[in-house]
This record gives sequence, structure tokens and C-alpha cells, in this order.
Amino acid sequence: MSFKQRLTDISKVALPPKGSNEYYKRITELEKNRTPEIDEIASKLFKEAIYNSLAQYENGAGFPIDQELRYFVKNIMVEFGNTAWTHYRHRLT
Repeated sequence: MSFKQRLTDISKVALPPKGSNEYYKRITELEKNRTPEIDEIASKLFKEAIYNSLAQYENGAGFPIDQELRYFVKNIMVEFGNTAWTHYRHRLT
């Protein structure tokens, strides 16, 4: 999958830039269709993502290089994720 395709896929589920007409349309639509079941599923998926990330970060053999690599990957992924999420996902929409 190409970088452009990944951004296109993300933009299908991500909110448009805050303050835009599309943002308010999407928020209104989400609120209109919101149910306790959807809230429960979203909460469960969010917690699962957090627990998976923590398990990956805190797992390993405990060698210094293992810990160093996990620290590096975690920080790179956070930085890359924040940059991609805030600057690039709207370029294709």
C-alpha cells in the first residue's frame, strides 16, 4: 500500500480540519447517530489499542539494546503519527 493510499484511507475515518464546514457536518452526523452501543465499542477499541501499545513497549528480553530500540521506535512512531495526522491527512481530501 502506498503512502498516498494510506492517507486516503485515514481521511475516510478521520475528522476534517477543525473549523471547516466539513468538520461541523461530520460532528453533527456523529452526534445524531450516537448510541450507547457505539460509545461502548469505541471505548473498547481505544482501550485495546492502548493496551496493545503498552504490551509491545513493555515487552522484551530486557537487554539494554532491546529497551533502547523500543524507546526509539515508540518516540519515532509518536512523532511520525502526530506529524502525519496533523499535516498530511487533509492534503488528499
